[in-house]
Amino acid sequence: MEPEAVSVSAVVVDPPSTTIMVGGSAQLSAFARDASGNTLAGRPITWLSGNGSVVAVSAAGLVTGLAVGAPVSVTATSEGRSGVAQVTVLAPVAGISITPPTTQVLVGASAQLTAILQDVGGNVLTGRTVTWTSSNAATAPVSSAGVVTGLVAGGPFVLTATSEGRSANAQVTVLAPVSTIVVAPPTAQVPVGGTLQLTATLMDAQGNTLLGRTVAWTSTNGNIATVSAAGLITGATSGSVTITATSEGKSGSAQLIILTPVASVSVTPAAAQLATGSTRQLTATLQDVLGNALTGRTITWTSSNSSIASVSPSGLVTAIAPGGPVTVTATSEGRAGGAEITVLAPITSVIVSGAVRVKAGDSYTYTATARTANGAIVSRPITWSLADQSFGTISSGGVLVPLRTGTITINLTIDGVVWSATTTGYDWISFGAYPTLGLALESDTRITNRFGTSAYADLIIACSSRTMVIYVDTNVFVTANGLVSYSFDNGTILSQTWIESSNFRQLIYPGSTNGASVNFANSIASSRLFGFAFTEFQSSAEAAIFRVTGLGSRLPGLISTCQLTSPVMITVVDANVAPNAVSAALQAARGRVSIPNADVGLRAVQGPSSSRAPMLYLENATPAQQQAKRGH
Repeated sequence: MEPEAVSVSAVVVDPPSTTIMVGGSAQLSAFARDASGNTLAGRPITWLSGNGSVVAVSAAGLVTGLAVGAPVSVTATSEGRSGVAQVTVLAPVAGISITPPTTQVLVGASAQLTAILQDVGGNVLTGRTVTWTSSNAATAPVSSAGVVTGLVAGGPFVLTATSEGRSANAQVTVLAPVSTIVVAPPTAQVPVGGTLQLTATLMDAQGNTLLGRTVAWTSTNGNIATVSAAGLITGATSGSVTITATSEGKSGSAQLIILTPVASVSVTPAAAQLATGSTRQLTATLQDVLGNALTGRTITWTSSNSSIASVSPSGLVTAIAPGGPVTVTATSEGRAGGAEITVLAPITSVIVSGAVRVKAGDSYTYTATARTANGAIVSRPITWSLADQSFGTISSGGVLVPLRTGTITINLTIDGVVWSATTTGYDWISFGAYPTLGLALESDTRITNRFGTSAYADLIIACSSRTMVIYVDTNVFVTANGLVSYSFDNGTILSQTWIESSNFRQLIYPGSTNGASVNFANSIASSRLFGFAFTEFQSSAEAAIFRVTGLGSRLPGLISTCQLTSPVMITVVDANVAPNAVSAALQAARGRVSIPNADVGLRAVQGPSSSRAPMLYLENATPAQQQAKRGH
């Protein structure tokens, strides 16, 4: 008896599910099993697709994708038992793109890349296998999930995503991290309503500048100042604020002061005249709406005609050429103020007029005449000064009071240029020793005789052996009638006839007719020490008038030392106390007989001569001539 056949209890399909592409195939296998799970060989199996328009199946179990569709049941049947496999038909990958297509990653940081798969219709495909590769895995490796990690700064490197034979590339650059941020300017002042552009410089640990990084800007007080995403500051109200730039966890900041705006600008001086080549510093004063002075603001200086007057960034004006007025403007925060500058032609010569010889203690007025190159006389401010103030004082109006003897240099500053003139200071001089004592004073005016010879006359007051001699000594002094007038301090002017020697050397007071007096005077005249002057005038009678100052304080000591005891001699008291005492004493000595003049015949034949009026000192008025004069 033959054994009974084992029936099929189940059919198992392997694989139970699969995915194929449109036009693609996959082999399914079906296994018949008995109730104990043993595989039964040789059993016939039939295959059937649940949707033949999507999945076709052959008699051997080969499934073929015909169209995209949801899972289709493919059934294997044997002896009334069936097994099922789920077959999904997918559209093939037609294209791949990577997002982002380019990326930057810091050293030690990572970034996620995503591969987007599409079919021929542009539909996004999911659930597909994607393989990632890096062109430099040692610097920028990429995981199977598309995560790239920066190991060493460099790049750009190529990352490739591949799926179903299709691929796409992306670029990645590995960046050094930000180590330092420097904000410029670090401090600044911004007016209310004004703006200021800040910049942030990013650097790595080696100090290299980093570009292309994202920077975030913030303000500690937006009510005082706001900051845009690009670092542009706008002042809102007065106060101080900190502006910070941040990138990759690092930050830098700037300290700003928001200022009250400038409401007005004024320039000092408002007008000025400058000589060509000279300079003048202008000052700009800034004020707010309440009139408060503002400092620390930026001021811009401009000239309306720089060929006439230029101006430096600090407000220093330089006179270039004659002309004007030129407007020099100071501008700050949109407000402006100006000054009118006129450039004058330069002075090329200056003539100083005044006494050539000056007595200590008296006062003398000097004037100056300034001319330009064309000879035109111009009026400019003059500053008077002395090169050596120990010689005296000089007022702003040119009034000189000499204090001691010697050469006195007078400086005149005109348009910033110094011009110089000189005069000679003089004073009384004492000579001799007891019993021969004397005082001498030289004229400050040169006397010229009829022969054209000139000299300074000298007043001699001497005492010896109880005899007092007062006379004028000169080599050239000649008057029309021999008349000489003199006064002492504030005394009345007295006139006396003097005796002129034939050699024009000695003029002896009429009372001194004895030989001893004449010899004494001649001796003094030949050995005295002179060099100083008294003021000399000219009378209508062409006589020289000598006004002697400072005599009252000098004669008492001289006379008392001489021990004048003769009743016919002059008794002198301090003329400052009793100014008429000297005059009275001299008046008492008048009326004596004059000695005939040895030259009276010559004068009668040749006619009278006159003394010249005081001469004015003229200084050559060019810097070169000044220098030459100072060199003498």
